[in-house]
Amino acid sequence: MSVDRHSRSGGCRRWLSNAATVSVIFCLHLGAGFRTAAEDAPPSAELDRVEWFDGSKLRGRLTAIDGGGRLTMHHPQAREPLTFRTRNLASIELGNRSMTPPPNQPTSRLSFVNGDEIPGRLVGFDGQIFEFETWQGQRVKAPRTAVSSLAFFHNGLVALYEGPTGMDGWKLGPGQRAWSYAERAFTARGSGMIGRSVKLPKRSSIAFDLEWANNMALMVGFYTDSLDRLDYNANSYLLYVTSGVVALQRIQKGVGANHLGQVEIPAMTEQSRVSLEVRTDQGQGNVMLYANGQFVQRWQDQGGFAAEGTGITFAAQLNESTLKISNLRVTEWDGNFENDPTAGPPQSFDVAKLANRDRLVGSLESVVDGKASFKTVSVPLTVPLKRITQIVLHSRPESAFDDLAGMVRFQFNSGARLSMSVDSWTNQIIEARSPQFGPFKFDMGSVRKMQFNLDRARIENAPPDSETDPLLQNE
Repeated sequence: MSVDRHSRSGGCRRWLSNAATVSVIFCLHLGAGFRTAAEDAPPSAELDRVEWFDGSKLRGRLTAIDGGGRLTMHHPQAREPLTFRTRNLASIELGNRSMTPPPNQPTSRLSFVNGDEIPGRLVGFDGQIFEFETWQGQRVKAPRTAVSSLAFFHNGLVALYEGPTGMDGWKLGPGQRAWSYAERAFTARGSGMIGRSVKLPKRSSIAFDLEWANNMALMVGFYTDSLDRLDYNANSYLLYVTSGVVALQRIQKGVGANHLGQVEIPAMTEQSRVSLEVRTDQGQGNVMLYANGQFVQRWQDQGGFAAEGTGITFAAQLNESTLKISNLRVTEWDGNFENDPTAGPPQSFDVAKLANRDRLVGSLESVVDGKASFKTVSVPLTVPLKRITQIVLHSRPESAFDDLAGMVRFQFNSGARLSMSVDSWTNQIIEARSPQFGPFKFDMGSVRKMQFNLDRARIENAPPDSETDPLLQNE
C-alpha cells in the first residue's frame, strides 16, 4: 500500500500523508479464508493506481465514482470498500480490463477548442452543428463554436502499438537490467536502453507519459533499426529530454550527430511528469513536439529526412535516476500540424487542406453525403471528403472553454481525450457529460487514465485542500 507512513495498533492502521495536516484512520480486518474483489481478479489483471496532489499513492481496484465527488475502490488487504473524496485527487491510472472491441475503425478525428479529441466518423454538418459517430458507435452533436479542426484518415486510423503490456517484443541493451515492466509501464532504475520495431510509417505519431525521480535524462530514438544500443553509424533521430528542455538530433552515418534545435518546457521544472507526443512527416522533413497536449516546437530538417529505420528506443542516461514510461501509443498520422501557429490559417477564415497539398480558404458551409460545401472568396465549391485531409476552423473568441472545475479528463485506449463531468459509474459503465456535445456513455475498460481537479496546477508536494481533508472518507 503506497502511502507515505503508517503506525499500527491491533487491526487498525493510521496512515499519514506527508503534506496532510490531519491523519486518516481505517481498520483492516484480515483473516484466513477472507478474499476481496481485488484478490479475486484474474491473475493477469493489474491494479489501478490512485495518486493525490501531495504525492500519496494507493493501489487497488476502482469500482465507482459518483457525481457527489466520491470514489470507491477495493484494496487487497481491506475487508470493506474504501471511499475517498476526489477534491485532492490528481490522477488514476487504470489496470487492464476486459472490453468489447469497438465496432468501427475511425476515419476522422474531431478536435475541440479546449484540446479534447475524439476519433470516429463525420456524419454531417449543417452550418452550425457537427454530427459525429464516435469510435464506439455513439452519435454526438457538437456546435461549430466548440470545434477547432477535423482530420481525415480515409484508409482508417491505424494503431501500430499500444501499451506497454509486457517485455515481449522489446530488446534490452547487452547485459543491461535497468528496465523492467509492471502495471502497464516500463521503469528504468539507472541507465540502460530498451527498443522495439513498430514499423513506423512515413508519417507517424509517438505519444507517451513520462515520470521521473531525481535528475532526469532520457533519449528517445525513432526511425531507427538499432534497438539495443546507440549506433552513430545508423541513420535515426534522437529526442533528448531533460527536466525543462527537449532537444532534437539527427544521427547520420559518416556524419555523426547534428543538433537541430531545442525548446524549453517550463512545466517540466515544476513537476516530475509530462505527456509527450512526437509527430513526424518524412516527406516534409518535419518533426512536431507536443507537451501535455499543447504544441511546443516544430523542427524541419533542411537536409531532408535522413532516417531509414522503423523502430523506437528509450535510453535512460543517469545511474541515479528512476524513469517511468506509460500510456505509449504509436499510430499513423495524417501529416497535418493543426496546432502549429506558424502553419495556421488566416484568423478570419476556415481552411481545407487537400490531398494534393492545395488549400481552400473561405468558409465551411456544410457537409452532406460525403461532400463538403466550401464558400471561397471567389466562388462556392463542393469537394468530396475523400479529397480532403484536414479542415481547420476559424476559432471565435467566445468559443473558448475555460470551466474546468469538477471536470475529469479521460484518456482512452483509442487515443481519445475528453474532459467531462461524471453523472454515474455502475457495473463498469460510465455515464458522463461533455460541455461540447452533452451525454456520453462508455465502458470502463476503454479508459486508461483519468485526471482530476483540472483547475488546479499539478505541482509535486502541493498541500491538500483543507476544506475536504481528511483525504480518506469512510462514509
